[in-house]
Amino acid sequence: MKKLMLLLLVIILTLVNMALFAESRNHFRKMSRDGFRDIPDLVNYQGRLTDETGQAIDGIVSITFSIYADSTGGVALWTETQSEVQVMNGLFHVLLGSETFFPGDLFGDPERWIGIEVNSDGEMEPRSRIASVPYAIQSSYSNEWSIEGDDIYRLEGNVGFGVSNPEYKLDVAGDINFEGEIYQGSL
Repeated sequence: MKKLMLLLLVIILTLVNMALFAESRNHFRKMSRDGFRDIPDLVNYQGRLTDETGQAIDGIVSITFSIYADSTGGVALWTETQSEVQVMNGLFHVLLGSETFFPGDLFGDPERWIGIEVNSDGEMEPRSRIASVPYAIQSSYSNEWSIEGDDIYRLEGNVGFGVSNPEYKLDVAGDINFEGEIYQGSL
C-alpha cells in the first residue's frame, strides 16, 4: 500500500512539474540567450531587394519582419524591426529573433506566413509561407509528449527523474517534496 501511495504521489508531482514546465517555457527561451539551451531561438532569413525597375539595391536599410497566421490580412503574431541591415548586390541576411523573442507558441500551427517592410514603405506582397527545415521535421516525429491546454502527457513508455533507464511508468531516484492529497484510482 505504501508503494502504491508513493507511486501516486510521484505521478502527481510529475504532472505538476510538467504543467510548470509548460508554463515556464518562455522563461527558458529567454535563458537560452545565456547558453542554458543548445537550440538557438533564431531563424536564418535571406532575401533579395530590388527597386521598382528590378535593379539590385545596395546600402543600409531598415526592415520590419512580421509573422502572420494568414497569407493576407490578419494581425501580426510577431514583429521585429532590424534597423541597420546591410544589403549588397540586392542580397541581405538577418537572424530573426535577435531583437524580439519569438512567443513560445508562435510556430505551434503549420500555417505561418512572413511579411517584410523595407524603410517604412509598406509591407511587400505577397507574403511568403514559412516552411520546415529537415531537423524540425524529424523532431516532430520523435516528440512523444502531447500538450493540450494546461495538460502535458505521454501515453507510452516510462518517465524517470534521477535515473537513466526508468523501469516503471514513473521512476524517481531521490527525495520527493509533496503537499496536497493523494488519490487512488483503479488499478
